[in-house]
Amino acid sequence: MSTTGGSTWDAAFRLADFLELEWENLRGDKATNVLELGAGTGWLGMTLAHNVESSTVCLTEQADGGAMDWLQQNLAENVAAQLPLRSVRTEELDWNAWEARRITRRWTYLILERAPGQSRRHQPVVLDGGW
Repeated sequence: MSTTGGSTWDAAFRLADFLELEWENLRGDKATNVLELGAGTGWLGMTLAHNVESSTVCLTEQADGGAMDWLQQNLAENVAAQLPLRSVRTEELDWNAWEARRITRRWTYLILERAPGQSRRHQPVVLDGGW
């Protein structure tokens, strides 16, 4: 693999620690729709889906460098291991060729993490609202 998507980075673990404090609030009465940009291994999105069962999670990744193949393989292996991930799907998303019309669902949360080597201006973030 020739991208950073082959590893689960520290930012994902830290963001999961933060979200763990919010599991009950995220569960709520309404369905939660989560879009993760640059999901890499998919660990964070799958962890969220496993702990917030009312959520629908879309893990996005680029096809270049084998990143999407790796993500899809990880999801398939976790589903085969009987983890409750029926509400998780993957979608190719190249940030250099992004088209807004492809995003057809309103997202409750948008998750973006910073991988090593990216500018420090890009911190892990969870945006709350009607995306």
